[in-house]
Amino acid sequence: PDEQINDIQKLGVVGGFQIASTVTFGYSFLIASFTLFLIKERISNAKHMQYLTGAQPVLFWLSNLVWDLINYLIPAFICVILIVAFGIDNYTGNQLKYIIGLFLLYGFAHIPQTYLISYLFQSSSTGFAINVAWNILSSQIPIVGVYFLQLPALGLTNEGDILEWIFLIFLPNFAFGQGLTDVYTNYEYNNYCGKNNVSSEFTCEYLSLIHI
Repeated sequence: PDEQINDIQKLGVVGGFQIASTVTFGYSFLIASFTLFLIKERISNAKHMQYLTGAQPVLFWLSNLVWDLINYLIPAFICVILIVAFGIDNYTGNQLKYIIGLFLLYGFAHIPQTYLISYLFQSSSTGFAINVAWNILSSQIPIVGVYFLQLPALGLTNEGDILEWIFLIFLPNFAFGQGLTDVYTNYEYNNYCGKNNVSSEFTCEYLSLIHI
Protein backbone atom coordinates (compact mmCIF):
# COMPACT_ATOMS: atom_id res chain seq x y z
CA PRO A 1 0.00 0.00 0.00
CA ASP A 2 1.03 3.56 -0.66
CA GLU A 3 0.95 4.55 3.02
CA GLN A 4 3.41 1.83 3.93
CA ILE A 5 5.72 2.83 1.08
CA ASN A 6 5.60 6.48 2.20
CA ASP A 7 6.44 5.51 5.78
CA ILE A 8 9.46 3.46 4.67
CA GLN A 9 10.66 6.23 2.37
CA LYS A 10 10.66 8.69 5.27
CA LEU A 11 13.09 6.43 7.17
CA GLY A 12 16.00 7.20 4.90
CA VAL A 13 15.16 10.36 3.02
CA VAL A 14 15.08 12.63 6.08
CA GLY A 15 18.53 11.58 7.30
CA GLY A 16 19.93 11.40 3.77
CA PHE A 17 18.65 14.85 2.89
CA GLN A 18 20.11 16.38 6.04
CA ILE A 19 23.58 15.06 5.25
CA ALA A 20 23.32 15.87 1.54
CA SER A 21 22.05 19.36 2.32
CA THR A 22 24.95 20.05 4.69
CA VAL A 23 27.62 18.70 2.34
CA THR A 24 26.31 20.46 -0.79
CA PHE A 25 25.95 23.70 1.16
CA GLY A 26 29.62 23.63 2.13
CA TYR A 27 30.77 22.58 -1.32
CA SER A 28 28.79 25.43 -2.87
CA PHE A 29 31.40 27.80 -1.44
CA LEU A 30 34.33 25.60 -2.43
CA ILE A 31 33.28 25.21 -6.06
CA ALA A 32 32.38 28.90 -6.39
CA SER A 33 35.84 29.89 -5.14
CA PHE A 34 37.37 28.54 -8.35
CA THR A 35 35.81 31.42 -10.27
CA LEU A 36 37.68 34.12 -8.34
CA PHE A 37 41.05 33.66 -10.01
CA LEU A 38 39.57 33.09 -13.48
CA ILE A 39 37.53 36.30 -13.39
CA LYS A 40 40.43 38.36 -12.06
CA GLU A 41 42.74 36.90 -14.68
CA ARG A 42 40.31 37.70 -17.49
CA ILE A 43 39.55 41.24 -16.30
CA SER A 44 43.21 42.12 -15.82
CA ASN A 45 44.04 40.66 -19.26
CA ALA A 46 46.58 38.34 -17.66
CA LYS A 47 45.15 35.45 -19.64
CA HIS A 48 45.43 37.44 -22.86
CA MET A 49 49.06 38.18 -22.07
CA GLN A 50 49.76 34.49 -21.60
CA TYR A 51 48.23 33.80 -25.00
CA LEU A 52 50.40 36.49 -26.58
CA THR A 53 53.54 34.95 -25.08
CA GLY A 54 52.74 31.63 -26.76
CA ALA A 55 50.65 29.76 -24.21
CA GLN A 56 48.28 27.32 -25.88
CA PRO A 57 44.59 27.64 -24.85
CA VAL A 58 44.32 23.87 -24.36
CA LEU A 59 47.32 23.82 -22.02
CA PHE A 60 46.07 26.92 -20.21
CA TRP A 61 42.68 25.41 -19.39
CA LEU A 62 44.08 21.95 -18.76
CA SER A 63 46.59 23.27 -16.24
CA ASN A 64 43.83 25.25 -14.51
CA LEU A 65 41.62 22.17 -14.37
CA VAL A 66 44.36 19.94 -12.96
CA TRP A 67 45.31 22.50 -10.32
CA ASP A 68 41.68 23.09 -9.30
CA LEU A 69 41.01 19.35 -9.14
CA ILE A 70 44.00 18.91 -6.83
CA ASN A 71 42.67 21.68 -4.58
CA TYR A 72 39.22 20.08 -4.73
CA LEU A 73 40.37 16.54 -3.95
CA ILE A 74 42.05 17.57 -0.69
CA PRO A 75 38.80 18.59 1.10
CA ALA A 76 36.97 15.74 -0.64
CA PHE A 77 39.49 13.27 0.79
CA ILE A 78 39.04 14.84 4.23
CA CYS A 79 35.26 14.47 3.98
CA VAL A 80 35.59 10.76 3.16
CA ILE A 81 37.94 10.31 6.14
CA LEU A 82 35.42 12.05 8.43
CA ILE A 83 32.60 9.82 7.15
CA VAL A 84 34.64 6.73 8.00
CA ALA A 85 35.85 8.18 11.31
CA PHE A 86 32.34 8.97 12.53
CA GLY A 87 31.13 5.54 11.44
CA ILE A 88 28.16 6.54 9.30
CA ASP A 89 26.93 3.06 8.42
CA ASN A 90 24.94 4.29 5.43
CA TYR A 91 28.12 5.55 3.75
CA THR A 92 30.71 2.99 4.87
CA GLY A 93 31.25 -0.67 4.10
CA ASN A 94 29.95 -1.59 0.65
CA GLN A 95 28.59 1.92 0.20
CA LEU A 96 31.98 3.61 0.61
CA LYS A 97 32.98 3.03 -3.01
CA TYR A 98 29.84 4.86 -4.17
CA ILE A 99 30.63 7.81 -1.90
CA ILE A 100 34.20 8.04 -3.20
CA GLY A 101 32.87 7.89 -6.76
CA LEU A 102 30.37 10.66 -6.05
CA PHE A 103 33.01 12.98 -4.65
CA LEU A 104 35.37 12.34 -7.57
CA LEU A 105 32.79 12.70 -10.33
CA TYR A 106 31.28 15.78 -8.74
CA GLY A 107 34.56 17.65 -9.09
CA PHE A 108 35.01 16.63 -12.72
CA ALA A 109 31.42 17.66 -13.51
CA HIS A 110 31.05 20.93 -11.63
CA ILE A 111 34.43 22.63 -12.01
CA PRO A 112 34.25 22.85 -15.86
CA GLN A 113 30.71 24.21 -15.57
CA THR A 114 32.02 26.85 -13.16
CA TYR A 115 34.58 27.88 -15.78
CA LEU A 116 31.76 28.57 -18.25
CA ILE A 117 29.72 30.52 -15.71
CA SER A 118 32.72 32.73 -14.88
CA TYR A 119 32.37 34.44 -18.28
CA LEU A 120 29.07 35.98 -17.14
CA PHE A 121 30.74 38.27 -14.58
CA GLN A 122 33.04 41.26 -14.65
CA SER A 123 33.62 41.33 -10.89
CA SER A 124 35.18 38.43 -9.02
CA SER A 125 33.31 39.19 -5.78
CA THR A 126 29.97 39.39 -7.58
CA GLY A 127 30.71 36.23 -9.51
CA PHE A 128 31.63 34.38 -6.34
CA ALA A 129 28.50 35.52 -4.46
CA ILE A 130 26.10 34.67 -7.28
CA ASN A 131 27.81 31.32 -7.86
CA VAL A 132 27.42 30.43 -4.19
CA ALA A 133 23.74 31.37 -4.25
CA TRP A 134 23.16 29.42 -7.46
CA ASN A 135 24.95 26.34 -6.16
CA ILE A 136 22.88 26.34 -2.98
CA LEU A 137 19.57 26.88 -4.75
CA SER A 138 20.31 24.32 -7.48
CA SER A 139 20.90 21.62 -4.88
CA GLN A 140 18.38 22.27 -2.09
CA ILE A 141 15.23 23.20 -4.00
CA PRO A 142 15.33 20.49 -6.71
CA ILE A 143 16.08 17.73 -4.18
CA VAL A 144 13.07 18.68 -2.07
CA GLY A 145 10.83 19.09 -5.11
CA VAL A 146 11.77 15.75 -6.66
CA TYR A 147 11.35 13.96 -3.34
CA PHE A 148 7.76 15.15 -2.87
CA LEU A 149 6.82 14.53 -6.49
CA GLN A 150 8.05 10.93 -6.26
CA LEU A 151 5.83 10.12 -3.28
CA PRO A 152 3.23 7.59 -4.53
CA ALA A 153 0.47 9.29 -2.52
CA LEU A 154 0.62 12.37 -4.77
CA GLY A 155 0.32 10.38 -8.00
CA LEU A 156 3.07 12.43 -9.67
CA THR A 157 5.82 9.81 -9.71
CA ASN A 158 6.37 10.00 -13.49
CA GLU A 159 6.69 13.79 -13.40
CA GLY A 160 9.17 13.50 -10.53
CA ASP A 161 11.25 10.95 -12.46
CA ILE A 162 11.34 13.17 -15.55
CA LEU A 163 12.45 16.22 -13.56
CA GLU A 164 15.08 14.15 -11.76
CA TRP A 165 16.68 13.08 -15.04
CA ILE A 166 16.64 16.66 -16.34
CA PHE A 167 18.22 18.00 -13.15
CA LEU A 168 20.82 15.21 -13.15
CA ILE A 169 21.99 16.30 -16.60
CA PHE A 170 22.19 20.06 -16.06
CA LEU A 171 22.73 20.52 -12.31
CA PRO A 172 25.88 18.84 -10.92
CA ASN A 173 25.10 20.11 -7.43
CA PHE A 174 21.71 18.40 -7.54
CA ALA A 175 23.26 15.20 -8.86
CA PHE A 176 25.77 15.22 -6.01
CA GLY A 177 23.16 15.82 -3.34
CA GLN A 178 20.69 13.37 -4.85
CA GLY A 179 23.41 10.74 -5.02
CA LEU A 180 24.25 11.18 -1.34
CA THR A 181 20.56 10.97 -0.48
CA ASP A 182 20.01 7.85 -2.60
CA VAL A 183 22.96 5.97 -1.10
CA TYR A 184 21.75 6.79 2.41
CA THR A 185 18.14 5.91 1.60
CA ASN A 186 18.96 2.65 -0.18
CA TYR A 187 20.86 1.44 2.86
CA GLU A 188 17.81 2.14 5.03
CA TYR A 189 15.51 0.34 2.58
CA ASN A 190 17.71 -2.74 2.40
CA ASN A 191 18.14 -2.75 6.16
CA TYR A 192 14.39 -2.40 6.74
CA CYS A 193 13.35 -5.10 4.30
CA GLY A 194 16.13 -7.47 5.33
CA LYS A 195 15.83 -7.34 9.10
CA ASN A 196 12.17 -6.66 9.78
CA ASN A 197 10.69 -9.24 7.40
CA VAL A 198 8.09 -6.84 6.08
CA SER A 199 4.86 -8.70 5.52
CA SER A 200 4.04 -6.87 2.33
CA GLU A 201 6.32 -8.30 -0.36
CA PHE A 202 4.91 -5.74 -2.78
CA THR A 203 6.35 -2.88 -0.74
CA CYS A 204 9.92 -4.17 -0.80
CA GLU A 205 9.64 -5.25 -4.44
CA TYR A 206 8.43 -1.75 -5.30
CA LEU A 207 11.32 -0.18 -3.44
CA SER A 208 13.82 -2.43 -5.19
CA LEU A 209 12.48 -1.29 -8.54
CA ILE A 210 12.84 2.45 -7.92
CA HIS A 211 16.11 2.35 -5.97
CA ILE A 212 19.48 0.68 -6.55
